[in-house]
Amino acid sequence: IGEITGVACHSTNISERNRLEKEKIESAERFRAVVQNGSDLIFILDSNYSPNYISPSAVSLLGYETGLLGESLLEIVHPESLDLVLKSIRRTVSQRTVNIEEIKIKNKQGEWLWIEATIDNLLDNEAVGGLVVNARDITEYKRREVERELLIKELTRSNNDLMQFSFITSHNLRAPLSNIKGLLDFFDRSVLDTETSTVIEMIDASTQKLSETIRDLSQILIIRNTSEIPTNWLDIAQVFHRVN
Repeated sequence: IGEITGVACHSTNISERNRLEKEKIESAERFRAVVQNGSDLIFILDSNYSPNYISPSAVSLLGYETGLLGESLLEIVHPESLDLVLKSIRRTVSQRTVNIEEIKIKNKQGEWLWIEATIDNLLDNEAVGGLVVNARDITEYKRREVERELLIKELTRSNNDLMQFSFITSHNLRAPLSNIKGLLDFFDRSVLDTETSTVIEMIDASTQKLSETIRDLSQILIIRNTSEIPTNWLDIAQVFHRVN
């Protein structure tokens, strides 16, 4: 009695479990490193849209720090963007992931910033338990887009003004120019003295050049208003001769 007659041993191989736990920890650390050091703005919201997590990049851009925690993220959404955001959140119930192209949110200084975002509904995921908002700041892009639109409008206005000026110039000069040419043709140059005849010839030459200029203006108007521009051979020697 009291003697040990045998030993029963039971062991379990936990290598696989340890490996999985290690991979899980490493995966979580990689995810944390990406989130902490990434440029994307990341929010995790509860069912009341209150942020449970704000990435450092979002804190840096918006300036709210922990002051935003506990408040509804919708409070910083522009009224014009609020309906779109609410509809997008509701769509995540069926679609899981929803993209929002452009919305405006307000930073701590009261400035409105443009962002584009993706909302993932992970409320039923035990590890997350929230709505994950992954956003990107596009304020600078929108600023350049507005500047580009303003520039296009200004160029269009200037182009229209130039075309109107060309139209008025070419058409309003035709009648007086025709009158001058008619008066010149009225003269009997055979009875004019040499000096007067020379002056008439100079006026005639100037009238001819003015007529060519008006014709060129009219041609420019035609070209500017025609999608298909005809091409012709150009006699360079003739052009040089006219210039001289």
